[in-house]
Amino acid sequence: MNKCIITTILIVLAMLPVSYAQYNPFIKTTWRIDHIAPNGKAILIKEKWINISNGRAKFHFIQFEDNFNYQTGISCYNALGLYRVRENNIIELTTSDGAMSPDCKEPKNLSGSYYFKENNNILELSPLYEETPSGVDAISDATAAQTDSVIAVAPPAKEIKKKPIRKKRIKK
Repeated sequence: MNKCIITTILIVLAMLPVSYAQYNPFIKTTWRIDHIAPNGKAILIKEKWINISNGRAKFHFIQFEDNFNYQTGISCYNALGLYRVRENNIIELTTSDGAMSPDCKEPKNLSGSYYFKENNNILELSPLYEETPSGVDAISDATAAQTDSVIAVAPPAKEIKKKPIRKKRIKK
């Protein structure tokens, strides 16, 4: 009986890290970058895996190789990058400089943090922007920036000697 309980506890403890592991839908996938809007929003369409060592894609792609590395490019341009999937469907992308043919126009790269949403092999990436400070914070930040360059020290105030308080005597 004790062996069964101990075995069950060990199995449950072994399964906990697996249940809390971050789901990564990008491993071993290739996506065609269909459109990158001026505001940074991007639409990607799932494609078949590209064997990059044998040839280049005819379309603008991003290919996730494992849990950290990806490649991006077109037929005349190729760059490597790192990515990380975080909770709440957030992906962080960083791209290094790429190799490019002389007659090639460098495509737009995806770089930064994005919310991602996948639906029927279409991936939508929306840029994750940091919150802008409120009006009061912005004013105090601007004031602090102006006063940081010049440090003004006021002279110490003169001390006023305290005189003892005397009660007036009233004569009768």
